[in-house]
Amino acid sequence: MRHLLALAVVLALAGACLAAEFKSDEAKKAQADYLAALDAAKTAYGQGLAKAKGTIDAKAAAATDTISKEAIQSESAAIIEELVRLRAADAAAFEPREWKSAETKKAAAAYAAELKAAQVKYGQDLTKARQTVLARKVAATDSAAKEALQAEIALIEEEQANLKDDGKGGKKAVKQRGWIDLLPLIDVKRDAVTGTWRRTADGISLADRKSGYLGIRLNVSGDFELEATFKKNSGEDVMLVFPVGGSEAMTCLGALNNAVSGIRFIDGKGVAENETKVRAGIIPGQIYTQAIRVSVEGDNASITVTLDGKPYTKWSGQWKSLSVRDMWPGKRNPKTIGLAMGNTEAFFVSARIRKILGEAKPRATSIQPQGGFSPVGEWQKEGSGTQFTFLADGRVQAPKAHESKYAEGTWASSEGRLTITFKDGEKMTFEIVNTETLKAAEWKLQRQAAGK
Repeated sequence: MRHLLALAVVLALAGACLAAEFKSDEAKKAQADYLAALDAAKTAYGQGLAKAKGTIDAKAAAATDTISKEAIQSESAAIIEELVRLRAADAAAFEPREWKSAETKKAAAAYAAELKAAQVKYGQDLTKARQTVLARKVAATDSAAKEALQAEIALIEEEQANLKDDGKGGKKAVKQRGWIDLLPLIDVKRDAVTGTWRRTADGISLADRKSGYLGIRLNVSGDFELEATFKKNSGEDVMLVFPVGGSEAMTCLGALNNAVSGIRFIDGKGVAENETKVRAGIIPGQIYTQAIRVSVEGDNASITVTLDGKPYTKWSGQWKSLSVRDMWPGKRNPKTIGLAMGNTEAFFVSARIRKILGEAKPRATSIQPQGGFSPVGEWQKEGSGTQFTFLADGRVQAPKAHESKYAEGTWASSEGRLTITFKDGEKMTFEIVNTETLKAAEWKLQRQAAGK
């Protein structure tokens, strides 16, 4: 028994291997706390198994028939194997074996609960770290500082994407497509349904302290995650509008003079009248990140909303109960994402979306720009690693291209092909193989997930 307890103690020496190497103090602390929590969970699991073995060995000694004694001893031997395996395992990916005895089942359940709690806290800490770094980026005055801070944000976002977070405490996380940045897709004049919108260094906002709706030309369906970072200086609603099944939903933060927040409308009831109502608590001048997770199954759907990584409000029921009514006169596409404000002085710092794909769900391209393919985003040239950035205004940039003539140009696409016209007049036409691949005679470009 003594040597088993000693073995359990050294389990703390086996840390998890995480990819990100952060620079900011906030992100470093979040990761250090997470690693410590994983080590603690592994140690506690080993101690629980050692304790269970003591109980099981006592039962084996007391057994009166050979068959029972052998079965109990087999469980005891399995515990020793598990302790050896645990010592060399990565706690972030480790899954306990299936046990037979009540004692070992209890140890495995406790480990799963501690690991899940560590993952949830790490996700929350990373969200806070991202908020802090993002605020520094907004306040930065020179481009070099902004680029360095954006690089840190990208590392944090990559780490967030790597976390297991299925909310069910045991199943592996579903595979997910990369994030699509939404703000580069917006033309503030073309996409404004109501209100006068503008784009500044701080983000996208209304030109006056009134109300407005801005539609993003990206068709969305099925299950997805939507995230927006915003700052409200004064006023009332900051809103996100999104499709849910065959209906639409809208989150309102700071409604009724910053008194309440929630989802509007549910069975025709506004934020202050339905079950999603929460106290707003939106502090003027502070940057927030709202994350929305939508899941649809048949006629039913669920919406989970977090604010800065913490649970905020949620709803589940039949999606036909949801609506946004006709709050904004004018032509709107109900299958797209909308940014909106009501009597508010605020701006959206960033917005992004990603499709959720489970094992049983087809890899349908249900997040697509209106009119078909759009190259907007980051691409990498195969073989050289050169990064190309396609912008929504028709420009393409590659400041680190090996040949300066490819450093900038313009792009246009039609009938399954995309043509880049470089600054010196040279043109290169690519076949649009799929939404992730462009192929020319000697070049091949691959789309990069957001934050890569």
